[in-house]
Amino acid sequence: MKSINQFTITIAMLMVIAMLTQCKNIPTNIPELFQGEKDYRRNINILFDVSNSISEKQLNSYITAVEIAFKNLGARDKLSIGVIDKGSYSDPASVLRVDLLKVKTYDDLPFGYNKKVISATDTAWAGPPFHRPEEMMEANGKARMEKRLEHFKAYALPHIRPMLLRMFAERKPYADRSNILWAIRNVQSDLEKDESKLLLDHDLRPHNYLIILSDMIQTDDEISFNKPMGILRADAEQLLKRIAGANQLPALGGANVICLGRATSSIIKTEEGVQRVADFWTEYFGSKYTNGRLVAYESTDKSDKLSDWLNEWSANK
Repeated sequence: MKSINQFTITIAMLMVIAMLTQCKNIPTNIPELFQGEKDYRRNINILFDVSNSISEKQLNSYITAVEIAFKNLGARDKLSIGVIDKGSYSDPASVLRVDLLKVKTYDDLPFGYNKKVISATDTAWAGPPFHRPEEMMEANGKARMEKRLEHFKAYALPHIRPMLLRMFAERKPYADRSNILWAIRNVQSDLEKDESKLLLDHDLRPHNYLIILSDMIQTDDEISFNKPMGILRADAEQLLKRIAGANQLPALGGANVICLGRATSSIIKTEEGVQRVADFWTEYFGSKYTNGRLVAYESTDKSDKLSDWLNEWSANK
């Protein structure tokens, strides 16, 4: 028995040595950017309602919210924008997807940014512009990378509104319905697990966000909340049980959910009707069904709080 234990210990030591040998080129001094309370990345998924029920004022508020989310992007964050309309089930659309952690060269960035920097002083750059570990070890390395990120965001920001307005126009054939339930289900595959990212030898905890820019009034060929009283409690309970039984509920895994757009409609004209719709979604995002974390369910005039909600990362530890 003693010899077996010694043999087991020997094998374990050899395996450790082999692993250390393979990792000999990995820095042991993890840069400050990857330490302590900053050991996370935000995975921000935005759903943008382009149905006919959205007024011009709401549309502009939604665009403002997207711009705020974009301004808040950090060097390791990911932003995805999808569409809510009748086509969410049959022809879902993705408007923008940018993962700053995976950017290897300027060619990976949207809006033709690689052409912009050709004339900049940074033209000789030949590596990840926002998170290059070697540069982090250099004096002012972190500051240089942060400056490059701010330069990219400042360049890209004016492209956001035209991009969303083009999308709004292109999706007109699907604008007579708003299939919010299916659009949320489409996001499930973009949510990240705790073990999904590794930078150097240090784990990054993903903090998933789902931002829904919509009046939250579900309307498709089978389900419609657009009634004078919204959706009655008994109907809401029946609907939740039905979609759960049909295995049509997404697993949100504790993702932070922010709904901006709570409003009346041409049919739902009372606060009571709007509240019934809100009650449905509060139940839907709860632990019993999709296991989301409903951070906010507000009208679009609360968009100025989006920065605060996106930076409340500690609540998702």
